[in-house]
Amino acid sequence: MGQNAQPTPARLFRRVGASVCDRMRAAADAAPLLADPLAVLLALQEDPAAAEPAQVAKACDQVYEWAERSGLHAIATHFAEASAYAEPTRPRWAVRAGYMTRSAGGAEMFSRSEAWHARGFALAVQQKNRVVVLRALTGAGALMKDMGEYGKAWRLYVRAARRAARTGRKRRAAIAFHYSFALAAETGHVRVAVRDAGEALRYYPLHNERIPALVHDVAYLLIRQNYHAVALRLVDGLGHRVDGIAAMGMLFGISARAAAGAGREPSYHAAAEMALNIAELNEECAGTSFCELGRSRSLPA
Repeated sequence: MGQNAQPTPARLFRRVGASVCDRMRAAADAAPLLADPLAVLLALQEDPAAAEPAQVAKACDQVYEWAERSGLHAIATHFAEASAYAEPTRPRWAVRAGYMTRSAGGAEMFSRSEAWHARGFALAVQQKNRVVVLRALTGAGALMKDMGEYGKAWRLYVRAARRAARTGRKRRAAIAFHYSFALAAETGHVRVAVRDAGEALRYYPLHNERIPALVHDVAYLLIRQNYHAVALRLVDGLGHRVDGIAAMGMLFGISARAAAGAGREPSYHAAAEMALNIAELNEECAGTSFCELGRSRSLPA
């Protein structure tokens, strides 16, 4: 074979033996949802030249879904990448592979994640798939954040937000600005954070379910800057007007913290009582509520 010659599909696989077939049948019996995708993958092993890339990618996707639901992250990551390899022209598979390798962590996985996100972005732009373009940008931003490249992360988030706004995707623009706000706040760039929070609020629909989270995050930034009274005015009473017990617990917790810092004893006790009641009702809210109450400053005597 010449130096630049590519191996044929038939040379990429060894023909499976009886023991492999038995193990795959046993896996299908143990997890019936895997029966169809495993049959496709077995056929790929037996006759690689006849395999349809889209069919193989779909089978890998089905295994990914099963593994993800089962909490088997390593297997899910493997088959997320396998989908992207099997159907290399589909940007959605590439971006998902980027997300999974990023969440796996570690230098090698981060490097692979960066390559997948870059590939997904290029494919999505080429195919004019605007939704996946935005996912690739925000995913790459999250990767840069995990790698400690905060400036690059912020620029990618803002780039995604502005691109979404230009194409009329206001909710996606708001979410991306929310990400850039949170990153600016975490890294101490207060003026940038305030500006990006305003942009997020501008693009969020009035009754969007993410607005309470944005309000909480802005209040948290204000508290860190010792603007407790301003933070309290922002969140006071908002907990009664949001849907979902988790959002209520979050906002009552931050309300109690702001009230404590502002020296508003009645407001503190009312919000703290509500936060504790919600924590008793829902264990998922307990950690956030107790954390906020624990951070509350001592009230003046």
